[in-house]
Amino acid sequence: MKAEIFHRILKVFIVNFTVLLEYIYTDEVSLSCDTALFLLKAADEYLIPRLKHICELFLIQHIKELDIIPIINLCEKHEANLLKKLAMKQLIKNINDLPEKTDLGQLPKSVLIDILKFEL
Repeated sequence: MKAEIFHRILKVFIVNFTVLLEYIYTDEVSLSCDTALFLLKAADEYLIPRLKHICELFLIQHIKELDIIPIINLCEKHEANLLKKLAMKQLIKNINDLPEKTDLGQLPKSVLIDILKFEL
């Protein structure tokens, strides 16, 4: 069981890392939501600002397909401010339609304060 999980994780990492290398060598990238999330983190860690911006713009276009709380946390951690602003706007706009299991407590206090200050 553990080996199977490890192989799945490794496969996802290899596929996404291959896309990262492809971007580095060709300056082109083909994105899905999962790949964009991975590459946003990687681009921030490896200091590739153009790729980070491309991923952020892609995710903005697909914001309605994403789980908003993890996206806001990701934005906070990796300073994806455009995406964070839109995600917070989406969260506030749809606060009454969030699933009951949504836990706003997963957000850092600084983000909760930003949400309270946020103007639509």
